[in-house]
Amino acid sequence: MARIGIGWQEVSAAADELRSEGLEPTVDRVRERLGTGSKSTIAPLLKRWRQEQGSADTSLPDELLQAVSSIHQRLQVLADQKVIAAEQEFEQQRQQWQQSIDQMQHELRQLGEQKETLENRIRTDEYEKIALRQALEESRLQAGQLEVRLQEAQRRQDEQGATIVELRQENRNVREHFEFYQTRSAEERQRERADHQQQRLVLQGQIDQQQAALQQANQDRSELMGRIHDLDQQRQHWQQQSEQQQLAKARIEEQLAANLLEIGSLRAEVDSLRKRADATEQEQREQGIRQQLEQQQWHLQQQAEEQQRSLQEQLLTQLRDENQLLRQLASRGEQGR
Repeated sequence: MARIGIGWQEVSAAADELRSEGLEPTVDRVRERLGTGSKSTIAPLLKRWRQEQGSADTSLPDELLQAVSSIHQRLQVLADQKVIAAEQEFEQQRQQWQQSIDQMQHELRQLGEQKETLENRIRTDEYEKIALRQALEESRLQAGQLEVRLQEAQRRQDEQGATIVELRQENRNVREHFEFYQTRSAEERQRERADHQQQRLVLQGQIDQQQAALQQANQDRSELMGRIHDLDQQRQHWQQQSEQQQLAKARIEEQLAANLLEIGSLRAEVDSLRKRADATEQEQREQGIRQQLEQQQWHLQQQAEEQQRSLQEQLLTQLRDENQLLRQLASRGEQGR
């Protein structure tokens, strides 16, 4: 909104000052000179000033002024159309880039969740490994206890043997009873030894199974660590691609800004030429300006086509990489199952 007080006198004075300085009065220049005011307020007042200046200045034919004005309007329309087309193209490209960035961020989050799942599995395997070690220690402890019991039985056997010798020497009358007792004791010792041996074999089998399970858990842990390493490398690769696309986006924005500045410069040059040229030179320069604008339009179109081809190649490369990554993840998921 223009502040209160901006009216015909201020706009007319600012336009006269610009004309005296050799500059063509435009809405932006008048607004900059006044330091305030909106374009919707300044534009009709500046148009009125131009009409009064045109009615006061009869040095140029009306037909020539109308032709120049018509050319200027057409050039203005063409320039505005180029600017609008460039802005629309840039907005479309920006939306496509944003969609690509959102997709990559979603995939990064998925990779992070997979990494967390694998780490949880590793922690679970560690707990199972600790439990297996404890079971192995208990089995070894039981084996040691059985060995002590076997030694105690052997000691008792030796003591019984000594007692039998003493009894044989003391009382031969009980030899038959002693032989029967000795035979029975031998059978019991044989059975006890067989039982101990069977228990040792069972415990040894359990120990072997637990050691095999422990080796399998170590192997699974190594495979999980390798998969986590691969996922980290893939995440870094996607991060680098995202940064490269951000740089390409910034370069295109800079190029668009430069094109807009160049169009503005051409507009200013048209205004300056229209002010200084006479009828003959004005027609020649207008022709040259039209050629320059046509060349500039051709260059802008070429640049836009080149940028579009480059973006299409980048998107195709990105799609191929995404398909390859999906195939790898699907293959690894099948192997994991």
